[in-house]
Amino acid sequence: MVISGNQQFLRTINRLAVLRAVRLNAGISRVKLAEILSLTRPTIGNLVDELITDGWLSEEKLGPTGALGRRPVALHMDDASRILVGADINNQRVICIATTLGGEIREMSVTPTHSDQAEVALDILARQTSSIWQRLSAANCRVSAMGIGVPGPVDTESGTLRYSDNTGWRNLPVRFMLEERLKQAGMPAFPVLVQRAVGCVALYHFEYERRAEEEPLLYVHVGHAVTAALATRYTLIQGHRGMTGAIGHVTMDPQGPLCNCGKRGCANMLATLRAVQDATGRPASEFRAAALAGDPVLSRELRIAGKHFGTLLHNLSMQFDPARLFVGGPAFQSGQEFLSSARETFNGLYEPSGLTPPRIEVVRQDANAVALGAATSALYALVRPLS
Repeated sequence: MVISGNQQFLRTINRLAVLRAVRLNAGISRVKLAEILSLTRPTIGNLVDELITDGWLSEEKLGPTGALGRRPVALHMDDASRILVGADINNQRVICIATTLGGEIREMSVTPTHSDQAEVALDILARQTSSIWQRLSAANCRVSAMGIGVPGPVDTESGTLRYSDNTGWRNLPVRFMLEERLKQAGMPAFPVLVQRAVGCVALYHFEYERRAEEEPLLYVHVGHAVTAALATRYTLIQGHRGMTGAIGHVTMDPQGPLCNCGKRGCANMLATLRAVQDATGRPASEFRAAALAGDPVLSRELRIAGKHFGTLLHNLSMQFDPARLFVGGPAFQSGQEFLSSARETFNGLYEPSGLTPPRIEVVRQDANAVALGAATSALYALVRPLS
């Protein structure tokens, strides 16, 4: 990837690129790093020296290789001195994990909320974080930063959840509320970042998918609602008010069913499991079994919803031109008709343009994806201010 722009921006991107390459290729040498990133050896040398000084990387000299010249030096993430915390909160359960810079999970706590109150979820998260911090401190590890994935659009400057259709939480100052609780627990201050859960999933796949780097990465999640996130240049595209990717209320049919937002024909009402549920009268929990049994009504409605989703996916793809297109969520566990109809529509809409459509990749459901992606967002944010 060729990056142009001012020197500060370029340096930040290169620092992140080096960290990601070492994270994916533990033990890599400086020479190999220069080859992978297409940077000069002096540039790599300066970046690596800087990251070692700042406590991000460590290096070890390798034994004799039989080759002439200097012995290669293996680079690793400095897992001994820095720990990242990632969390995933909603009104069903709270997940809190601690990872090394290399992505190894050192601690994890999963606790059901048994309440729709946001205060209860944040109380749980504070207790989890405090307990993990105590165990890490006993092992001489320190928390560098924390990322939190929440179920809706976020004002990232203030760390406030704007709204969540799934939980009913609105204008929730997540960062402030958690920091107050951590302070009361006697914990030291460290940066806390709040991101949309769907954005955290996008960052998770950007960071943990063991592939050559390709940008931008578009992730679209569909269950009873649909939402999206775009990851590029080691960050998420947020928009002016943090609303980028809040596509559930995009109008697809002005004459369509009435949405709770007051408009008609929103994507949430046409391209989701909610649409199939409304059309069949079946709860979504029965879809998979009914699809396997060959229920013709369910099959028809899944294909209709899949067609709408394929249209929505085409519009997003034409707008953002992603190098990688990931989809995930409960809709893809409910029967093949939804996915096959979406792909057929998506590819068909590309045909008149003569363009090659990006491949739709269905991602596995990883219960820790949001928390790991939140920790990744904390990592990226930590590196940026040092540039």
